[in-house]
Amino acid sequence: MTMRSLLVLDQWASPDATVGTSKNWLYEGLGRRFKMRLLNADGANVQTSRRLSSLSRALLTNPLHWREAYHHELEWESKRPASFQKRTTRFQRALNRLNGPVDAVLQIGCLFGPVCRTDALHASYHDQTVAMVERGWRAWLPPEFHHMRDRWMELERNALESRDLILTYSEAAKRSMIHDYGIDECKVHVAPTACKIVYPEEAAARSPRPGRIVFASTDFLRKGGDIVLKGFQIMRRSKPELELVLVGGAVNVSLPEGARNLGMVPHESLVKLFLNSSLILHPARHDAFPNVLKEAIACGLPAVASDSAGIPEIIHHGRTGIVLNQPTPESLADASLELLTDTDRLDGMREACIKDRELFHPDSCVERICSILDRSLDVRSKDISI
Repeated sequence: MTMRSLLVLDQWASPDATVGTSKNWLYEGLGRRFKMRLLNADGANVQTSRRLSSLSRALLTNPLHWREAYHHELEWESKRPASFQKRTTRFQRALNRLNGPVDAVLQIGCLFGPVCRTDALHASYHDQTVAMVERGWRAWLPPEFHHMRDRWMELERNALESRDLILTYSEAAKRSMIHDYGIDECKVHVAPTACKIVYPEEAAARSPRPGRIVFASTDFLRKGGDIVLKGFQIMRRSKPELELVLVGGAVNVSLPEGARNLGMVPHESLVKLFLNSSLILHPARHDAFPNVLKEAIACGLPAVASDSAGIPEIIHHGRTGIVLNQPTPESLADASLELLTDTDRLDGMREACIKDRELFHPDSCVERICSILDRSLDVRSKDISI
């Protein structure tokens, strides 16, 4: 059977397979099933211009805290209608210049579109929608978003409606597509994204654990770091020997006794830490489908987490951890102590993690996505022949 051709449009395409936006695990798998090409129309010049513009605005508006302001400006730039339309133009022009047949186009995310290739099936893959961001974490939206909201939603809806097929990381994102944008349910399929670390051996994931809990994040407030620190202080009253290790970035608050921050660590060190911890805490205020929880599952590490967006689809309440609605320091501490003082239950959750981790193995995730694409292409071929 002749391999079908697939063109992937990804504005975040990166050679680093471990960064948060990287889909290299997916592209390697797709390359085994399709004649795949990858297109990023936001080349080096575009990205440099975007960074310089964001830096300039940050220095003008918040010179004392320009680093934080810079990252906000970068995020906001992509959520403005003018940026959406310019990116659409860049990708359409790049698409027009491509030669050769294309059976399917797979767009990553929905920050541009629609782009058109008349001979191809059009699909896209999404972690969340802007409607989800608006409800969950408005800090990701420009301060003036309320003035441009209707226009943005129109652009996003039109792009989604143009797709023949939509893939989402989670049921939560699928619900948003249907209820917030009016997308036909039949077009939307859930295909979880993969865990990017190398899975440790099952024996290592079952090894004895010390009394240590972990919080891993590069976005302290959004991921609930303040809740973790206050909850940890409550836990220490009952378990004074308990240790908390933070990883992922700077923490601009004083740490309580028993807590330490390792900052940024390589993935190998993170895996080692996870294999030597009893519990991971993730009381996120908003998180679409966190990589860190899939990584914890892969290491046999149960979680106490919030129910934000797709988290309950990674951490199954009562099976691989405890999921809390709008966690407080008190509820986080209570749930954590409940598990830490019941070793049989915690061991059972670790076993469940080891079983569930196959759901997020790159091979499993690629197979799910490829099967959906193949079925849709088969249907399209039959329709064309008729």
